[in-house]
Amino acid sequence: MGKGAQGKKITYQTKRQKEYLQSYEKMDKVSFLQKAVSESLEKLSLPEASWTLPELKATGRKFTYEFAGKTEEKTPYNNFLTGYNTLHSLISLYRFLAELAWCMESNTNKCKEYLYLAAYCQKCICQWPDHDENHNSIGLVSLSRLDLFYMALIADANTEFIKKLGELLSIPERTWNPFLIYRGNAVIRLSMGDKERAVYYAEKMLKEDSHPVWLNYAHCIEAIVSGDADTVNGTLCAIVNSWRRTSGPPRLLIIHAIGLAKLAVKNGLQVTIDTMDCPQALIQPAQMDYSRLELPRPKYGFPWEKEAKE
Repeated sequence: MGKGAQGKKITYQTKRQKEYLQSYEKMDKVSFLQKAVSESLEKLSLPEASWTLPELKATGRKFTYEFAGKTEEKTPYNNFLTGYNTLHSLISLYRFLAELAWCMESNTNKCKEYLYLAAYCQKCICQWPDHDENHNSIGLVSLSRLDLFYMALIADANTEFIKKLGELLSIPERTWNPFLIYRGNAVIRLSMGDKERAVYYAEKMLKEDSHPVWLNYAHCIEAIVSGDADTVNGTLCAIVNSWRRTSGPPRLLIIHAIGLAKLAVKNGLQVTIDTMDCPQALIQPAQMDYSRLELPRPKYGFPWEKEAKE
């Protein structure tokens, strides 16, 4: 059992989570995911893995689909690029592997390494040149990807990495949804030590007609700033329980809750929750060195690296 505010109990693991993990063990999901990672990394050795959208269009390649009995042509955007799309796929694979490293093996360091790799891939996607006037790929580089920012925090990435990722996700023209702007900036500002702006955006969230999980999120940020440990722990339990009730496959790691809990600890508060999906092992800050980690990268370089040489 984990503890919330004033000793309130929250189950360590739900029945759905337990059954989900058992099904993964039977399928040997870890081996399947690792194979998928290897296959994705092989794609990065192709020359086209370094292309930008103009280079893809210059080949004259057509992308078609069938609609109402007719063959229609798609307009390509960054998601059609081999390198860009591969990095996007790797994010999901690394996230699954991180969850299983913790939930099946209790391997904190391996879990953090996978979370770091996922955040790194997101950082690369954010840096990919966008030559599409309609900005169709905008959803993958906006504050809707706040969970990837949390992954960098949870992985104990260095401050420079976390700051850069936050800046890339926060570029104003990439996010038009007010709620995503409030939610994203609240936590990014808090992580940078700008408590005044964090509270400002949290208050903006509270004025929105939001789902209870996000109202608890806003209250948690305010409580972190004010130093109210009881409210922090109570809202963390509420956030975890909210995610546990969502439809679809159960979440094995509730990234938003772990990230908020980590920020609370970094701000000097005692966080008591300790569940499979929000564990103390990932909440407590630790020194991590990823300098020797082999990072995914196109064999022929990233587009911005090629542009710098020209």
